[in-house]
Amino acid sequence: MGGLGNLVKVDRVAETRVRVEVKDDSLVDEAALSAAGLPAVSHASPNVWHLVAGFDADQYATEMRSKLAGANA
Repeated sequence: MGGLGNLVKVDRVAETRVRVEVKDDSLVDEAALSAAGLPAVSHASPNVWHLVAGFDADQYATEMRSKLAGANA
């Protein structure tokens, strides 16, 4: 997703998807996300990405939000 500094907001939007808002789309590496085990990645709109994480979406969203909160503390 371009590193922790590129994350703006993370939300679970469906049982199997996580919506991630980023500062800079060009930093998102779709190949790296696929290699990390995500079944699919979709560029939903400018600076917004959907990660298809399967039934682990809640876990992905929770961990990403926790890291984002720690970075902004």
